[in-house]
Amino acid sequence: MAPLTVHWFEGQMRRPDRLRRGLSALAAIAAGYAVAIVLLALGGAAPGTAPWLALPTETYFYWEATFIAPVIFAAGLLAAATMQLLARAAGGRGSFEGTLALLGPAIAISTLATLIPDTGIALALIAGVVEPAVWMRGITSASWVLAAVWVYLVAYVTCFLVAFPVVARVAHGLRGGRALAVGWATFAVYQLFLYVFVR
Repeated sequence: MAPLTVHWFEGQMRRPDRLRRGLSALAAIAAGYAVAIVLLALGGAAPGTAPWLALPTETYFYWEATFIAPVIFAAGLLAAATMQLLARAAGGRGSFEGTLALLGPAIAISTLATLIPDTGIALALIAGVVEPAVWMRGITSASWVLAAVWVYLVAYVTCFLVAFPVVARVAHGLRGGRALAVGWATFAVYQLFLYVFVR
């Protein structure tokens, strides 16, 4: 969790190339998730619940791989704009550039909580260590597999709930409840955008 600390973000804020690094981190995690989704598709995985888009379940991940990267990147830009507006309304004094520069790595680091296990699952499916049918049963019924998935989903949410208020504090000088409120509201907007456009 060291990269999610106030000290780490303050160091990022002092870098002259912070905006480029922030955008690069956001682009890298978006591209990384596209690769993970392709691997899941190659492994024979399918969504655990019916997707909102009228696409065949058996080929959904192939389609998702084409749009998940731009959706994650757009969600990051939306999150930066949201935090900028909310923080300024709460008395913050930061810039949009600084907000985006810090949110990029915050999103990238937090998203690793699901990207790493999703990639591992995909590779296990491709290698034949786990059968797709067994995996699907595991994530759609009460099992240790479903419990493990929930563990890393909780880790994902926890990372964001820690990171976003820290960004609000470092980028805008907000403290206490204001930093929490702005950070958590920004995460809600970010996650809602992903949910609408990915599922």
